[in-house]
Amino acid sequence: MLVIEITVNVLWLPLLIAFSAFAGFFLRSAQNKKSTKRVHSLENEMLKNHAEILKLNKEIVDLTNSLPNNKTRIVNMKDKDNAATDEKEANDPLKIKTVK
Repeated sequence: MLVIEITVNVLWLPLLIAFSAFAGFFLRSAQNKKSTKRVHSLENEMLKNHAEILKLNKEIVDLTNSLPNNKTRIVNMKDKDNAATDEKEANDPLKIKTVK
């Protein structure tokens, strides 16, 4: 049976654990800093996009307000004769009322 013997000094083991903990802390803090920077850049991009959208909407409102108000005529779709017959049919007690 092959056995590999490794001898470790008792003082080196806590130092190795402490060094690993500090290295992990610094690596994780670097990742957090990088992700925070990315989040801030995306937030700034979103703010710029929303500001641009609001500016374009304001331009649209200003353009629609600057146009002259065209008064269009409203034409009734029902004739007066049809309206009179509709009223007669609505008052008919024998007719079944339908929901439209």
